[in-house]
Amino acid sequence: MALSYVQYQGDGNTRSFSIPFTFLQKEHIEVRVSLDVVPYEWDDPHTIRLTPAPSQGAVIEIRRITPRDNAMVDFTDGSVMVESDMDLAFTQVFYIVQEAIDIAGGTLELLPDGSYGAGGRRIANLGNALDARDAITKEYHDGTFLPQMTDLLNSTIASANSANKAGSGALGALEAANSARDLALQYRNSADRFKDRSVEAEEAAAHSAAEAADSKAEAKTARDSASGHRLNAQNARAAAEEARDTALGYRDTTKGYRDEALAHRDAAAESASNAAVFDPSTFYTKPQADGRFATESDSVARYNSANTNANSRLSKGGDTVTGEIKASNDRNFRMMNGSRGVFWHLNADDLYLMITDPGDQHGSWNGTRALRVRLSDGFVWLDRAQSNTNFGVGGAMVHTDGNIRGSRWESWGNSYAFDAISNRIEDRSFWRTQDYIANSGSGEVGTLGFFYCWRALNPGNLVAGGDIQWASGQGNPYSNPAGTWRCLGLIHTNRGQGSTLFARVS
Repeated sequence: MALSYVQYQGDGNTRSFSIPFTFLQKEHIEVRVSLDVVPYEWDDPHTIRLTPAPSQGAVIEIRRITPRDNAMVDFTDGSVMVESDMDLAFTQVFYIVQEAIDIAGGTLELLPDGSYGAGGRRIANLGNALDARDAITKEYHDGTFLPQMTDLLNSTIASANSANKAGSGALGALEAANSARDLALQYRNSADRFKDRSVEAEEAAAHSAAEAADSKAEAKTARDSASGHRLNAQNARAAAEEARDTALGYRDTTKGYRDEALAHRDAAAESASNAAVFDPSTFYTKPQADGRFATESDSVARYNSANTNANSRLSKGGDTVTGEIKASNDRNFRMMNGSRGVFWHLNADDLYLMITDPGDQHGSWNGTRALRVRLSDGFVWLDRAQSNTNFGVGGAMVHTDGNIRGSRWESWGNSYAFDAISNRIEDRSFWRTQDYIANSGSGEVGTLGFFYCWRALNPGNLVAGGDIQWASGQGNPYSNPAGTWRCLGLIHTNRGQGSTLFARVS
């Protein structure tokens, strides 16, 4: 994305165009339509208007050109450095760097395969080709190359047409001869088939006449036989229906006898079973039974004892326990309400408060571990701890808005972490900026410089200070700087020398 220019395409109607980048003065804006500089007017601080509207397909370029020959701010010894002057001085350099980057980005790109790419744009004003590997112009292609290729193509097509015409004639004669041969063969084959079919038809007619006579006699015999079979079938059906009704009566009678037999069998089996388990020794005679049953006083004493023992047991409806409750199972004390259940689970290392899935309140735990206590040292983990009020830890406090208050932060000017960190950042940022401005001199690491170089350079190339010289706005070289510098602009290979912006990296 360009930093200091924007391009639009004309439609024959639009006259106003917006400027998406910032600039120091309106005089720094240049407008070109199809590469020609044109006058313009201002609709507002970020929109210009052209009269007349650019034609359909015309390229409109709005570009910022910040002055590079003179500094817009001149500092003098003893003067007061104000923010506006420093902003203007740095902004001028910043804009010049952006414009230099955009200019460098508009040049041919060196692709990974070693070739140059124009990014889909047209390359204009090429010279005429001389050597075998030179690029050619459209004029040479249309005026010289294309006519030669067209003549060669036409000659080739004419020769091919003649050869095709001669070949077509020969093929036509061959195809006619083949067609005549195939037609003669078809006529011969058809005659043979008709002859064979006539003989077969004659033989078939004689055979059919003999079969017809035989079939007539057989049909009469079959008709007489069928009449006799029909009468016999009717008599057999009547006899079968009578036999069926008789069998159904016998079946019902037999079912009654079977049910009576089953009832007698079941009664006999029950009687035999009772007889097999009878033991006379298990019954008391009256003399034996006397004295074996508790009296009224014995019953009262046993009731009082049972009531005393019952008072020492827990009640299902709720009770109070004053002693210790012990359980040896690894999960105990389950509580249920609705579709949820919770219980305690103890393994060899940790104690957990477990939660069941909805609808499984009697089942096992799910993946949530709301509370965990490590038995070896008492450390506690809360899976999803949340507090709707401020949460205190010793003398510190975690507030519901995310801020933390504690005495540890007071060395940074405030007991609240957010305010203390903000103060620290502002203080360090201010003093670092003051130190950098006060201690950074011209030509030091991290500064920019405008230098002259005697060889072609691309943006990003590193050069030693001995290979460049300080230059004025007109490009006049002076002394060499120290250190290593990175080229931020472009010195074109056609010239082999020139001035551009550099940044010191070491």
